[in-house]
Amino acid sequence: MSRALVSMPADLKEENRRAVLFAFHDSGRLSAVEVAEKTGISRQTVKKCIEYYEGQEILCSCGKGSSSSVGGKRPELFSLNEAIRLVSVLIHHNGIILNLTDVHYNLLDHWETGQMRIESLDHLAALVRQGAGTLRREDLEMVHSVCIVAPIALDENGGIRVATPFPHWPRSDYGRSLIQPVWDIFPGARRLLKTSDGSAAGFALLYQRPELRTRGRVLSIYSDEGIGGAIFRDGELDMGANRLCGTFGHMVVDPNDPEPCPCGGQGCLERLVCRRRMRERLAQQAEAYQDSCLSGTPVEEVTFQQLFEGSRRGDALCRRESVHCADIFSIAIHNFILVMDPTHIIFQGDFGLADDTFRQRLVNRLSDFRYIGDIHKIQIDYDAEDLSVQETIGATYCMIMDYLKNPERYRAN
Repeated sequence: MSRALVSMPADLKEENRRAVLFAFHDSGRLSAVEVAEKTGISRQTVKKCIEYYEGQEILCSCGKGSSSSVGGKRPELFSLNEAIRLVSVLIHHNGIILNLTDVHYNLLDHWETGQMRIESLDHLAALVRQGAGTLRREDLEMVHSVCIVAPIALDENGGIRVATPFPHWPRSDYGRSLIQPVWDIFPGARRLLKTSDGSAAGFALLYQRPELRTRGRVLSIYSDEGIGGAIFRDGELDMGANRLCGTFGHMVVDPNDPEPCPCGGQGCLERLVCRRRMRERLAQQAEAYQDSCLSGTPVEEVTFQQLFEGSRRGDALCRRESVHCADIFSIAIHNFILVMDPTHIIFQGDFGLADDTFRQRLVNRLSDFRYIGDIHKIQIDYDAEDLSVQETIGATYCMIMDYLKNPERYRAN
């Protein structure tokens, strides 16, 4: 057997330490015996790992557990350091949210701007600074990581690309770092991460459904003001050479569509299934709209949630629109299947609320593609959770994974 295939003692020690940490991540407070049972690592080795991480202030003692059914000494419990603080900065098309969490995904503090127009990068930084000013000083001092979640197209250094959901920003903002202004606001943080809103929401699925971390190729589709998402291969985010994996909204599905897209293309997915186009299609059917269950709502305020609820109730107009959207998505997903052949497809946001009409139409259209032997081999799911909640969970997951996978960054505070 070649040397490269043999697990060396140092490698094995590191693997054991990682396994112990991930047991605490997935299960919270545990005794050494419970960790040994979950990981299959000997109790003695587990105890050494716990002692090592206690010395690094990564694990901490958190009281006594319950004695066994036959009595005896109550075991000591440990957990990831509950004093560590993590900050998620959620930048949306129409506002900013700051959430403070701990390593157990508990929401400790929350601040948001409400609906507003962000005028520039400097304006954004001023708002983030305002939100950080509402946090307690003792929490700020314990911030280990900050994660920026944004729909803004960034280069690998965090510079803002011209393709941005804020086209009214000054052109002088293009190329400027989004990271540095945020780091200036949290100078005590040891790590500052950035991820897209679609990736963050997708990471939440990996936390909530651990089986997805080791089960093939997962495609999450994020639908809000635009369409985004993420591709995960065995639990790892696939970014690509230009960090474009997940910008699904700019897949061309109808090159004959007359509306240009800010990306420079035409017929992009997100232009065809966005809220504005949905409302325009409803407005063009004025007589049917007056007879619809939607008629009590001004057409310019109709949401996809209302549309799918109407479809569930048998409203003919709502069902036609639901079918129309499913037909458009079927073209995009047909292309996804050709390129990555996913094991799971999960809709989030607006289309995470889709009704049975949308779901069945999508499956029927995909089944027409003869190369697919059985569409049911691909598990298509719908996540109805609020996107801001999922982004916060996903950003927290992203920061904790970075924390657990990079032991060279550990040091006592």
